[in-house]
Amino acid sequence: MSIEKNNGEQEMENTAPKARYAVGQKIYYPGWGVTEVKAIEEKNIGGINGIFYHLHIIDAERNVLVPINAADAVGIRPLITNLQIKQALDIFRTGNTGRTGTQSPKEENRFKRKREYYAKIKSGSVTDLAEVICDLMMQKKSGPLAFAESRALSNAKDLLVKEIAQVRKQTEIEVWTEIWAIFAQR
Repeated sequence: MSIEKNNGEQEMENTAPKARYAVGQKIYYPGWGVTEVKAIEEKNIGGINGIFYHLHIIDAERNVLVPINAADAVGIRPLITNLQIKQALDIFRTGNTGRTGTQSPKEENRFKRKREYYAKIKSGSVTDLAEVICDLMMQKKSGPLAFAESRALSNAKDLLVKEIAQVRKQTEIEVWTEIWAIFAQR
């Protein structure tokens, strides 16, 4: 949305949404992982003018547009902090996955578990990703995982490991080796 000044220049209206993220900043897009803000663009899509983040999803080599005013609603957030990394690693160390009830994950309905795991993966929450990884790694110790569980573990692990690697400026192998060592000690 722009208004024309007396001298003919276009200027953004004060009511336009403010960009929370800067061009070049790396952020997290739930379900996709680490993305980079390539541009902030004013576009007309479907007859509606809006300001959009032009995001490059690093791992998928894909670009998407997200309306600035919908970024929070879709769960876009800054990359995790070192404190959040420590909290995720603590979940792995303690095995505290927030699971309530007396049934073990293996005794619960596998379809219900699958829905829960994918809801947590799509939430974008670091804690949720860590809980999925912890729960499934512990199940894996007692026997093979079902296909859907293996896939959920792989997805959650990839998203969290890539984000931690990005924040710590480490390789994914270094991060996964650290996580694997925690589970090996349990």
